[in-house]
Amino acid sequence: MKEIIWLMPMFILTGCATIISGRHQDVQVISSLQGAKACAEGQCIITPGTITLRRDSNHAVVIEKDGYMSETVILTSGVGAAIAGNILLGGFIGGGVDPATGAAYKLYPETVNVALRQVQVLLAGSPVSTGGRPQNFNPNDETKVESSPPKQ
Repeated sequence: MKEIIWLMPMFILTGCATIISGRHQDVQVISSLQGAKACAEGQCIITPGTITLRRDSNHAVVIEKDGYMSETVILTSGVGAAIAGNILLGGFIGGGVDPATGAAYKLYPETVNVALRQVQVLLAGSPVSTGGRPQNFNPNDETKVESSPPKQ
């Protein structure tokens, strides 16, 4: 009877990360401008907000807002700390259940924080700086221009 009581925690804690953290992870998405759209795996939210993603695979989060360059952040799936406890306390079963369900993994970074950069648009007919050179400057042109002294 004592052996059964001693072995119970091993069976109760088997798949511990599956029970505690689950197969999915909430990832907070923040942008420098509120109201940007963030999308990953077919889910879209308005920032700031949270996207729920599977832990066992990598994901690309795309953040965009009109008038700003879109930004992409890659979330990488890595082994979480709970797997060590499962292997120690749950043995082979505990070490196998969580990786099979995806609960043994964690997405990094846990929070996506993006600074959106405004798009610079040049309108037709707008003056453009040429760095002090005439706009029709051609460095390969061999025409020599003589400058005359200023009139006094």
